[in-house]
Amino acid sequence: MIRKREDKTETRQQLVDEIALLRRKIVRLEKSELQRNKAEDALRESEEKYRNLVESTLDLIFVVNKEGTYTYINPRFENATGYSSCELAGQPFTTLLHRSTSSPRSSDSRKGSGSGHPALRGGASAQERREDPGGVPRDDPIRWQGPGNGRFGIGRDITERRKADDALRRIAADLAKAQELAHVGSWRYSTDRKQSLWSEEMVRILGLDPRQGAGFDGDLETFVHPDDWPQFHASVRAALDGAPYGLEIRILRPDGSTRHVFAMGEAELGPDGKVKGLFGTMQDITERKQVEKTLREQQEQLRTLSAKLSEAEEVERRRIARELHDQVGQNLTVVGSTSTS
Repeated sequence: MIRKREDKTETRQQLVDEIALLRRKIVRLEKSELQRNKAEDALRESEEKYRNLVESTLDLIFVVNKEGTYTYINPRFENATGYSSCELAGQPFTTLLHRSTSSPRSSDSRKGSGSGHPALRGGASAQERREDPGGVPRDDPIRWQGPGNGRFGIGRDITERRKADDALRRIAADLAKAQELAHVGSWRYSTDRKQSLWSEEMVRILGLDPRQGAGFDGDLETFVHPDDWPQFHASVRAALDGAPYGLEIRILRPDGSTRHVFAMGEAELGPDGKVKGLFGTMQDITERKQVEKTLREQQEQLRTLSAKLSEAEEVERRRIARELHDQVGQNLTVVGSTSTS
C-alpha cells in the first residue's frame, strides 16, 4: 500500500509538472501569436504606407521581372506615359524606350523580353528617352534597385525641365549676342567669395580672348587707366554703401591700346538686406568718342573757316568802299570842272 501511495504521488507530481510545462508552452505560444499578430499588423501598416507613397508620389515607379517585362506601374507612370497598367502588363521594358536610346540589342528585345537592356544587367542608373502613345519623346532619369531576378525602377519626367533649360540657354545666348552687338559687357563681384565673374563681351572689351572662359578672379585695376583708377575705385566703394555710379573711364588693353568705356554699377543685396556683391556694366564708347572728336575737329575747322570768311568779307567790303569813294571823288571832280568851263 505504501508503494501504491508513492506511485500515485509520483504520478500526481508528473501530471502537475506536465500541466505546468503545458501552461508555459501555452504562454509562449500566446506571446508568439501576439508578437506575430503585431508583426503582421506592422507589416500591413508598412505595406499600406508604402502603397500610399507609391500611389501618390510624383515619381514614375515600376517593377520588371528577370525577363524584363513589366509587372507593376504606379498611377504617375500611367499619367506620364499614357499607358495603363493593363496595357503594359507583360510587355518588355524596352517598349517605351525612344529609338534614339535603344541599343541594337534592346531594339531586338522589343519583339521579346527586355532583359538585354544594359540597365537590367545591373546598372544603377540611366538616362532614358521614351515615347508616349502619340510618339512624342519624353526624357526620364531612371534609378534601378533590386536583386538579379528583377528590378525596381524609379523615374522622373524631366521633359519640362529640359525645355526650361533649353529656353534658359537660348536666353543666355541671346543676351550674349545682344551684349556683343551693343558692345556692353557685364560683371559681378561676390563679397563672400572675393571673386569676379565677367561676361564674354566684358572679356572682349578688356582685350582678352573670350574662348578662355568668362569667369575670372582678377582685379579691374589691372585694366583701368592709372589716371582714372582713383575716381573709379571711389565710385565702386560708394556703390557698396548704396550709391549707384555712372562715369566714363579709359581701359588699357594688354596689347597697349586704349579704349573708352562708360561704366555703371550698383550693390546687390541679400535676403537680409546686407550687401552681398556688386553688379556693373561697361559699354565700349571708343567709336563714339572718336566720332565726337572728329565732330569737334570739324566744328573747330568750321569756326576757323567762318572766321576767315568773315575776315575776307570785311576786307572785301573795305576794298569796295575805297573803290566807291575814289570813283565818287573822281566823278565829283569831273562834274566840278565841267561846270566852271
